[in-house]
Amino acid sequence: MKLTYDKEADAAYLHIVDDIAEGQSVRQLSVPDNDDAPGQFVLDFDRDGMLLGLEILFASEVLPVKVLRAADF
Repeated sequence: MKLTYDKEADAAYLHIVDDIAEGQSVRQLSVPDNDDAPGQFVLDFDRDGMLLGLEILFASEVLPVKVLRAADF
């Protein structure tokens, strides 16, 4: 697993699978589905329902600074 972070987009991605091939992610699920929780999380699944990765939008609102600093850019 590895974490990448894009400062400009304030988006992090937790790679569960090291290399996600083009078209391998066939289903995305957004969590939470309301405005009450900070951040937004998008889970990427393959056709077999296996979790490939997790995108974290507004990452600076929900991830500790120490985690973001340790992420790949």
